[in-house]
Amino acid sequence: MVERPASIIKELVENAIDAGSSTITVEIQGGGIDYLRVSDNGGGIPAQDVPTAFFRHATSKISTAEDLTRIHTLGFRGEALSSIAAVARVRLVTRTRDDEAGTAIEIEGAEVKACGPAAWAEGTSVEVRDVFFNVPARRKFLKTSRAEAAAIGDFLSRVILANPTVSFRFLNSGKMIYQSAGDGELKNAIYCVYGSEVLTHLKPLLFEDGRVKISGYLGTEQLARPNRLQQSLFVNGRYIHSQKISFAAQRAFETRLMSGKFPFYVMNLQLPWDAVDVNVHPQKMEVRFHEEETILRAVTVACRM
Repeated sequence: MVERPASIIKELVENAIDAGSSTITVEIQGGGIDYLRVSDNGGGIPAQDVPTAFFRHATSKISTAEDLTRIHTLGFRGEALSSIAAVARVRLVTRTRDDEAGTAIEIEGAEVKACGPAAWAEGTSVEVRDVFFNVPARRKFLKTSRAEAAAIGDFLSRVILANPTVSFRFLNSGKMIYQSAGDGELKNAIYCVYGSEVLTHLKPLLFEDGRVKISGYLGTEQLARPNRLQQSLFVNGRYIHSQKISFAAQRAFETRLMSGKFPFYVMNLQLPWDAVDVNVHPQKMEVRFHEEETILRAVTVACRM
């Protein structure tokens, strides 16, 4: 469901990652309300599938009901493009390695305006203009351009941390906000998001018990903050929210943190696909662990080491 420009960016960037992209560029103007574009060098969409991609529930990521119990991709419901096209002006250009030419399609308010061949390199670019132009009642609930841009920036910072092997560029009205190396080094991704001042206050997270593997970085007491905004948790590469895991990490500090302070961490949990249910919330920001207590104990132990 499209709630704001950040939710559009989220869906398009996750599609780009699922497509195997090594470079992703995000550009916005007017907080993403007026204009946004996500470009990638991924596998692209076959020409014959381009119109179908905008059908509701059209997806190539699952083929049977059983696939929902072992989801390997960030997206899987097939609702993103149809939902975006229903409330904005969209232009998509794409080409696969096997196609001789690219394909472009233009849609306004779910109505196809044009579709045909276009010159394009391998990959996909999606331009979105005038979000909620045809739903003014929803447009008036959007925040200021600055606030909407900040929400997009926050999401992209988490994506950069979750995908250090992908090079991201984020431009706001032509100004470069983030440019990650994409060299696979998590520390370089942390540097891109938080700057060099945090690097000397990090210790590596390394834990594995045969069922769960925990990796990433934990901040020392000097990086503790009065909120959880600098806590990034990923489960099999998916950014999620979990207050219980935040508490589990905090328990590892015992009395070393002042009351009202929360530790800094960039933490990735790797679990068997059938050990976690990501099909819990439409925004996929919450998950359900099948062995929750085991995982919480593992997080506390990992943060104490």
